[in-house]
Amino acid sequence: GIVRIQTDRGHKVCDVGPYTWVRHPAYAAFPLLFLGNALLLNSRKAFIIGIVATIIMWIRAFWEDRILQQELPGYRDYSLRVPWRLIPGLF
Repeated sequence: GIVRIQTDRGHKVCDVGPYTWVRHPAYAAFPLLFLGNALLLNSRKAFIIGIVATIIMWIRAFWEDRILQQELPGYRDYSLRVPWRLIPGLF
C-alpha cells in the first residue's frame, strides 16, 4: 500500500515545528524543489515534469492523509487542530 502504519516502531502523530501549520510539510515543499530546479535550469521540460511530479506527490499526500485519519491513533484530532494539509489558508 501507499502508507503503512508501523506500530512496531511506535508511530505517533507529530505536531511540532512545521507540523503546527500544515499536516504534510514535506509534500508542501515539493513544488519549491521541482519547479525551482526547472527555473534554475531554464528548462520548460523540467518545469512540466515538476508540475506533474507535484500533482502526483500531492495526490499521494491526500491518500496518505485519509489512511492516517483511519489508522493512526490521534491523527483525526490532529487534523481538526491543523486543518491545512499542504498550504495554510488554502488546502
